[in-house]
Amino acid sequence: MTFGPFGILLAVLVVGGAFLVLGGAPLLGIPDGDFAGLLYGGVLAAVIGAGVLRSARGRWVSAALSAGTWLAAFAVVTALYVFGPELRFVGDRMLSALQPGRTSTTGEAGDRRISVERSGDGQFHVDASVNGVTLRFVADTGASVVALDQASAARAGIPVDTLHYGTPIRTANGVAQAAGVRIDRLSVGGIERRNVSAVIVDQDLGIGLLGLSFLDTFRSVEFRGNRLILTE
Repeated sequence: MTFGPFGILLAVLVVGGAFLVLGGAPLLGIPDGDFAGLLYGGVLAAVIGAGVLRSARGRWVSAALSAGTWLAAFAVVTALYVFGPELRFVGDRMLSALQPGRTSTTGEAGDRRISVERSGDGQFHVDASVNGVTLRFVADTGASVVALDQASAARAGIPVDTLHYGTPIRTANGVAQAAGVRIDRLSVGGIERRNVSAVIVDQDLGIGLLGLSFLDTFRSVEFRGNRLILTE
């Protein structure tokens, strides 16, 4: 009675399974959990291999091509699973370079990082959510607070008609009158801040200013070449 390669492999798997069940010191220094995974992979390989050999008698080239295709597909799926976060970050970086205002966020809650690419005009444009409404801002470390014009504020549900515009501020269009408010929810790249100090300006700004009342809530604000990085 002779044993083929699959018979020998089956015997090895049986012995390994018995060793795992009976317990004892790790076999060849491999922890039990890793050894169990190795056995499972061996059983799966034996079953698939036996099926391929049985169906491919006389058609070895076709069987080899089929096996190679399955192995390549398995490798691609595994790579997508293992490197998913890195691939998503690369994709976000590419999209943010093509679409100004788009942010890419990496890391976990409490240790996240937002990256924004510099736009063609030299500014860092940011799409932010104000009370659930997406508005366009420019990140401005020279502005002490977040600033919106009346039209943008009204879109975000802020009652602009009831505000008192009695604070003079200087804008790119000259001196304007502003009213202080608190934004209930302001988020960028999925990171939200509540009760953010802001001003509503009585003239058209064209774009909001993302000032220090929001930026200072981050652990660090860095400019690295053409990127603005906010670290939570």
